[in-house]
Amino acid sequence: MLWLWFVWVIGCGGKHHISKGAEPARVVELMREAPLPYALQARFNVEVEGPGVSGSTPGALIMHVPDKFRIEIQTPMRTPFLYVASDGQGIHAWLHRDQVFLRGNDATAVLEEMTGGALSISDLFAVLTGRLPFRQAEMVSVSAPQKGWVDVVFQGPNELLCRAQIESKYGLVRQLMVGRELPDAETCGDPTSPECLGLVEVLFTVRYPDLMHFQGTMMPEEVFVDFPKLGWSLEIEVHTWDELGVIPDAFTLSVPNGAEEKDLVESLRKIAESAHPQP
Repeated sequence: MLWLWFVWVIGCGGKHHISKGAEPARVVELMREAPLPYALQARFNVEVEGPGVSGSTPGALIMHVPDKFRIEIQTPMRTPFLYVASDGQGIHAWLHRDQVFLRGNDATAVLEEMTGGALSISDLFAVLTGRLPFRQAEMVSVSAPQKGWVDVVFQGPNELLCRAQIESKYGLVRQLMVGRELPDAETCGDPTSPECLGLVEVLFTVRYPDLMHFQGTMMPEEVFVDFPKLGWSLEIEVHTWDELGVIPDAFTLSVPNGAEEKDLVESLRKIAESAHPQP
């Protein structure tokens, strides 16, 4: 089902500048200290590949720091397909074509089911804009493998590890990997290759091939997200980022008349079980 990817399509950015020649640990510190815009909106196109699913579709999002967002996805014919909203307490979704309302009264439970306890909403904001998640997490290691780049590993929640490769010129993550085990970058060659990912338990990887200018700093223009264990991948092309001065009242969803209502967490669980059927 195409709506599986919706939770990942949210983000937030921030202006920050890192001086040339800063020590690797200082680069990480400055990124963690960077302020975030109060509210952003973006228009994008997303291409989804997964078991039995392949397609490309346009969408738009609005996000309000720290934990409110709304996503509207259209069909390729520009008709409504999916709405998702969080008011900070719950995450709900509306599948227009199927007339199904997916209720997630506990946002934490929804994200627990979706990410294995890896990310909060604010972490998701960071991931989709090339910033560092786990702002308070313990730093396990940090190094500068080559000039202009920083490699850092964090100890995240629920015994998860996060490795980020940072381009210090922009103060942006260019590659991110989160899992309970991570491939060794020195001995594995390309740690995001299928061969390396098959050796460990990686929940997801994110790459940011292209950037765009945004109010004196940079933001991702392309975001590639892979879920190696589920066989899903997303390619998100952002057309525009804009900072909002007026925040719309758009972060709640109500059950439409005549809609079929389902539990969002249970629906996510069934999708995960179908991807990994019991023998």
